[in-house]
Amino acid sequence: MVRDNPETFADLDGHIDCSGQKAKGIGCQYIAKWNAQFGIGPTPRVNNAPGVPVTLPNGSHVPDRKSPTGLLMSPTADLSDVAAAGRDAGATYRALLAAGDDNALMYLFAVLGAAVGTGGAFDYQREGPQSAILADILSRGNDDSLAADLLGTFQELPQFRDVSNFNVGLFSQQAGLTLDETLSTAGRYAATFSANARPANPNGLDPQTAQFIKAGYKAGEAAF
Repeated sequence: MVRDNPETFADLDGHIDCSGQKAKGIGCQYIAKWNAQFGIGPTPRVNNAPGVPVTLPNGSHVPDRKSPTGLLMSPTADLSDVAAAGRDAGATYRALLAAGDDNALMYLFAVLGAAVGTGGAFDYQREGPQSAILADILSRGNDDSLAADLLGTFQELPQFRDVSNFNVGLFSQQAGLTLDETLSTAGRYAATFSANARPANPNGLDPQTAQFIKAGYKAGEAAF
């Protein structure tokens, strides 16, 4: 968020600095195109909406000690669409495998990214475009600037970080991945696209991230 230099840089509202010469950077260029396309003015807008508690199909809620309410908060209480999308993805993946399609694994990684990866459909922590940005960045290979370039294109909603990770676990469980596969895949994505990656930790994941991925996975087993 601040290029690992919080003493020099600050990001008070979750937006990349696009002032002066910085406006020519790839992240700022994508922001400018996105704003122009959707009529968003140049003044950054901060979304501080607290959201609503996640309600599982059995009526229970998910505890979250870091939440002001003590419960896992989300823009929407019902995560059944996340689970349904996971089941659809898993069914397609298995059909590709059964047909001997060599692209089956590539499909699985692509659909995980589009659904619960950075800026994906169920990444409630971020608002902004994903597909064109991701394709452009991936075409440049893996380097240290990837996460900063990608994350700089989104409006960050940190209040929904935990539910976004919960969605990773829920989607993956419903798709038929094991918990180990889910965590290792999340770690690979984090290594490239997340400022919260922790290479020294199991699966390279921040403890809070891993905690809610596991919680989402277990909820998928028990409640969906």
